[in-house]
Amino acid sequence: MNNFSLQSQFTLKEYRQIYYVLLYNKIWIILLSIFTVLFIICTCVLWLTHNYHILNSDYYMYATAIAMIGIWIPLLSLFTIRRNFKLAYRIQELTTYNFSDEGVAAIGESFSSTSDWENIYKVKIIKGWLILYHNRMVANMIKIEPTDEKHVESLKKFLKAGNFKIKLNW
Repeated sequence: MNNFSLQSQFTLKEYRQIYYVLLYNKIWIILLSIFTVLFIICTCVLWLTHNYHILNSDYYMYATAIAMIGIWIPLLSLFTIRRNFKLAYRIQELTTYNFSDEGVAAIGESFSSTSDWENIYKVKIIKGWLILYHNRMVANMIKIEPTDEKHVESLKKFLKAGNFKIKLNW
């Protein structure tokens, strides 16, 4: 692999976008959202047809609780995103990622870190983003510009050819 560098810095809007893309990549969130939308539609139909006996049932109350979770997750995520972006100042820094055969080095204005390819848990590419997971919860999100596509392709080839225990998702 040819050594290369990528620079990344993103705004609150971009951070919100990738957060929701990753959130709605989970099948249970999609199913919960579909259930919530269908529940709201069915509730409106029941109110319009005056089927109040169904609205007073225990099963309807259980479904209401599940639907409320489906409403609260995206709403609470808005507050979480804003708080994380403002409190975690490293998210806002211009960060340079140096890729080599040995691993990845991330250099920011106030930090520096290196990771061997053996320590990377998963590499995921989502339309315009390269995400390097260090474990199931911690990841480096790198915004990919159209000029960086050739570097990403060489990284894909390198990771496929290597004998790493990295989960590849693209």
